[in-house]
Amino acid sequence: MVATISLTDFDCLREDYHYLRLGIFNHQPSGVEANERDLNLFSHYFHDRNIDRITGEGILSFLTYLREERDSHAGAINRKESSIRSYLRYLRFTQVDGADEFPIESLPRAREPYTGPKEALEPDEVVRLLGSIDKNSVLGFRDFLLYTLIYRLGLRLGEALSIDIKDIDFEKEILHIHGKGRRERKLPLLPDISELIDRWLLYRTRLCGADHLDALFISKKPST
Repeated sequence: MVATISLTDFDCLREDYHYLRLGIFNHQPSGVEANERDLNLFSHYFHDRNIDRITGEGILSFLTYLREERDSHAGAINRKESSIRSYLRYLRFTQVDGADEFPIESLPRAREPYTGPKEALEPDEVVRLLGSIDKNSVLGFRDFLLYTLIYRLGLRLGEALSIDIKDIDFEKEILHIHGKGRRERKLPLLPDISELIDRWLLYRTRLCGADHLDALFISKKPST
């Protein structure tokens, strides 16, 4: 049986919902107003098409409408989806008929297609890039190690910057990487990479506050 919520039920509790967010939980007025605009647009979509019950398929049709007819970008679509998702959770809490069975967690997220350059650096270009870094300075060696990890291990910049010292297992020669969406993976800690990290950890002690920071890559002024 398909879970549905009547459009009447959807509309009738919106005023109470926004009062709760604004007056009880003290949410930012700008956020509450943006949420209200999103739900207005969603409700009008169904009213304009004389659809009196909301289904999962109906929500997907609304998201398609945002992309294809309103030319909304992924961020705008996801914000509206978040507004809908939060309100449907409220309808669950208030035990609106049909809300408890509604597949809130299955709503997909929109993504923007990648439009950046698709060409990778040539090996000689990588050599020139790494060779241009001053490895004799503390921060220069830090940058050299950072770019080396990105290139040799195929890391995203954010993945490299999120590495903590505890993520490095020298005994098992494994590097734990925390990727997008809380995905984790283990990469082999190559001998030359391990030597570079060892050297950086020695340099790292010369930076102010290094002992109190967990991140492998830190940015502090050298201590005098």
